[in-house]
Amino acid sequence: QIVRFPVVERWNSYGAVPLGGTLAAVAPSFGVHGGWHREVQHFDLESGRFAVNVAEPGYREMMGLFTGWLAEGLLDPDLTAPDEVAIEAFLAGDSAMILTTGDELARMLELSAAAGGPPLAAEMIALPAGPAGYRVMPGQIGPGFVLNAAVRNHPNFVAILQFLDWLYFSEEGLRFALWGVEGRTFEFDAEHLPTYLAPAAPSPPPVETEDDDGEASDGADEGQADDEANREAAAEPASPTAILQQRYGFGDSTFSQSQGGTRDNVLSLLPPAEVNNARAWYLAATSRVTALPLPPNPLLDEEAQAEFDALVHAVQDAIEQGVAALLLQVTPLSEWNEWIAEVRGAGADRLVALLNGGLSQAPTG
Repeated sequence: QIVRFPVVERWNSYGAVPLGGTLAAVAPSFGVHGGWHREVQHFDLESGRFAVNVAEPGYREMMGLFTGWLAEGLLDPDLTAPDEVAIEAFLAGDSAMILTTGDELARMLELSAAAGGPPLAAEMIALPAGPAGYRVMPGQIGPGFVLNAAVRNHPNFVAILQFLDWLYFSEEGLRFALWGVEGRTFEFDAEHLPTYLAPAAPSPPPVETEDDDGEASDGADEGQADDEANREAAAEPASPTAILQQRYGFGDSTFSQSQGGTRDNVLSLLPPAEVNNARAWYLAATSRVTALPLPPNPLLDEEAQAEFDALVHAVQDAIEQGVAALLLQVTPLSEWNEWIAEVRGAGADRLVALLNGGLSQAPTG
C-alpha cells in the first residue's frame, strides 16, 4: 500500500500551537524548548544566562525541518485534526509514522483488532537526533504529595510519613501501587518483571447439612459470608485494563511511566515483546540519550514577579501565533526576522532580563 503521507501527527494543539507534542519532543535535539511547554526563555549552558527561546538558531532550524516536510509532502498538512483522525490514518496504512508511546501503540493496535481491522505490525523507533544530539529536557514532575498542616498533630504522624515515603519513593511501594500484591494480582515473568495474575476463582458453595434442630444450614457464619463477598469482588481476573482501586483497593493513575522508579518498574509498564518492541526500544534509547541538567530557578522579588506576570501571556501568544502561521503555511519562513521582532516587541527581552536579574538569588546545590 502506498501511504498518502509518510508522517501523520497527533497531540497537535496546546493553545494555538499545532504539532504541540511533536515540537516538545524534538526541540531538545535542537538545543531549545518547543511545543506545548510554552517556555519563553531558554537557559544557555555555555553563557549561564537566559535567552529568548524562539530567537535561538536551533529554533529556526527546527521550524525549517517541519516546514520543509510540509512543502515536500512528507507531513500531513492537516495539523488541526483531532487525534482520532491521525490514529485512523496510521492504522489504515495512510501514513507510516506517528508520535506515540509504548503503551499507547499497544492500545492503538488493540483498537484496530477490535474493529475488525487487518493484523498490523508496528515498532517504535527513536526520534531523529538533531544538531544538538539525542537529548531530552529535564523535569521535576514526579510522584509527590501535600499534607494538611493538621496532620502534624496526628498520633501516627511519623507512621504516616514512613508509609508515604515507602509508597512513593521505594521500588517496593511503587510496584505495589502499580501492580498490587505478589501472588494475588501479579507474578514475576521469565524476565523477572511483574505480569497480571488472575485471582483464584471463588470457592464452591458450602454443602447444606442439618443442624441439631433438623433445620437446613449451609454452615456459613458471618465471617464466611464476608469472605464470599470478597471473593465475588475479586472474581474478575486482573488485566491491564482493570482498575485496581475498584477491585483491590490499590493502584493509582498518577503512577505513570515517567514515574515508574527503577528500570524494572518502568519496563514492566511497557508492552511485552510480542506486542511491539517497546522494551527493547526503551533500553536502546536510554543508553544513548542525554538528559539536560535542570536550569537554575531565578528568584524574583514582588515587583519583578508582577511585571513578569503582566508580560508573559502576551509574549506566549505572539510565539504561538507565529508558530501556527509558519506550520499552517500562512507565513513563509523567509519572514522569520519580522516575527522574532514582534516577539521581542511583545516583551520577550524584558522577561529574559527579569529572569537573568533573578539569577543572583537562585538557590544552588
